[in-house]
Amino acid sequence: MLTRHGPWSYHVRVKNTTVSQEIDEWLTEQNKLHGRDYEIVMEAISHPNSPKLQATRFTGMRAVPVTYEPIFFFNDLSLTSYVKLTWGGR
Repeated sequence: MLTRHGPWSYHVRVKNTTVSQEIDEWLTEQNKLHGRDYEIVMEAISHPNSPKLQATRFTGMRAVPVTYEPIFFFNDLSLTSYVKLTWGGR
């Protein structure tokens, strides 16, 4: 995995999973390989103003809300720039 073992140089947070699917489809059309050229991670984000996908995790008998945000990791600055400009990533 790029995110854990590298090398990756750039990352972009995107609005939601719908946007991440669009970006993934575009990268596939560009002949980019997942795991080599880019990787998508659904990461837990703790700041209140980020757009999030709400999920629930069960720990024991309690349901604990968990928030996730799609993050793309890239090795290529041109891909990072294009995603930021086209889909409004940050």
